[in-house]
Amino acid sequence: TSADLYYSIKTALSHVKPNDILCITGGGFLGSLYDEEERFISILKRFPENKVLVLPQTIYYENTKKGQEAFQRALIYYQSHTNLYVVARDESTFNILKNDLMKGKENKIALTPDLALYIKSPVATVRKGILLCMRNDAEINSSNDLLIDKLQHQIDSLSIDYKYTDTYVPYHIPYEEEHEEVLKKLSEFAKAQLVITDRLHGMIFSAITNTPVIAM
Repeated sequence: TSADLYYSIKTALSHVKPNDILCITGGGFLGSLYDEEERFISILKRFPENKVLVLPQTIYYENTKKGQEAFQRALIYYQSHTNLYVVARDESTFNILKNDLMKGKENKIALTPDLALYIKSPVATVRKGILLCMRNDAEINSSNDLLIDKLQHQIDSLSIDYKYTDTYVPYHIPYEEEHEEVLKKLSEFAKAQLVITDRLHGMIFSAITNTPVIAM
C-alpha cells in the first residue's frame, strides 16, 4: 500500500533486482496535485533499466507555474526511461501520454477502464432515498457548490430522504479490514435509489452495484 511504501521505501527498493518488474498502483495521483508523483519520478530515476508498469492511472497537471514545472520535470523522466509502460484510465490521460510524456513510444501506452469496474458486487433488493457522494479534497470543484445547493433544495421540496457520503474515509483502516470496508461502502451505494456524485469512484461504485447515478 502507499502507507507501507512511505514508511519502508528505502528498505523495499534496496531489494530490487535488475530483472524485477516494478508495478505502480492504479488511481488518480500522477501529476501535480499529489506527492506520489515525486515518489514515482524517484523510482524512474533510481531504476532506469527495470521494466516499470503503471496500472490504470489518471494524470493531471494544473495550469499554474507549479503544474507546468512538474510537467516539464516529468517529461524528462517519462521520455528517458527505456522500459516504462503506462496504462491510462481515461482519454485525456492517454492523450497527454501520446502527445507529450511518451511521444514516440505509443506501443508502450494503453487505454483501459479503471480496474475497480471489474469488481463483482451484490445488488440490493431494497433501495431507499438519494445518496450524495461529493468530494472534499484537492480535486474539489467549487463551481459545483451552487448546483449542489439547488439539488439539495429540490430534494427537500420533494420530501425525499437523502444523506451525504464519500468514497474517502477520515480514519485508518488496518490492512486486514480493507476488503470488508470496501464491501460496506458498496452496500451503502447498493441501498440507494439514486446516487449524485462528482467522484469517479462514486460513479464506479454506482455502476458495479447497478445503482442509477448522476455523475458530474
